[in-house]
Amino acid sequence: MPPKRCPSAAEQPGREGGPNAKARPWGLGALLAVGALSSSALAGDDHKVPFLRDQVSTCFTGATAGTPTASVAEIAENAGIITTKVKLKNAVPNTTYAVFVVQTPSGAGCNDVDGTITTDKGGNGNLILQEPLLPGSEDAFVYVYDGVDLMVTRDVVFG
Repeated sequence: MPPKRCPSAAEQPGREGGPNAKARPWGLGALLAVGALSSSALAGDDHKVPFLRDQVSTCFTGATAGTPTASVAEIAENAGIITTKVKLKNAVPNTTYAVFVVQTPSGAGCNDVDGTITTDKGGNGNLILQEPLLPGSEDAFVYVYDGVDLMVTRDVVFG
């Protein structure tokens, strides 16, 4: 079975140049597959990484460049369990974001919603998720998407 392909921003409805067909709201559509598959990795057990906007990213690497936001994810692995704390700050107010934890290098979970966060009137919201580390996975990244606003973290390598 071929791996899932992340559609480009031009293939998403509601975006300039996108089709009129319905899109799966949990797709990683705006991520661009560009460049080499190298990741910006961090060593250690617990990592606090900012979410990036205007990012360059893939389902296999997470964000490799972009504009930092005030929102962060804390990603840790312990005894085969990935714990992810998502803290949205100054995001779009009163908006529900789908949250995706993607395990790499395989890209597992790239199109699977792990949870949702609804921001308050200030654009703030929090969520804690846990999931098993899949065989062959060594690292992970997180992205949040509300259908328009997409923020992605860099890939975190578990030490």
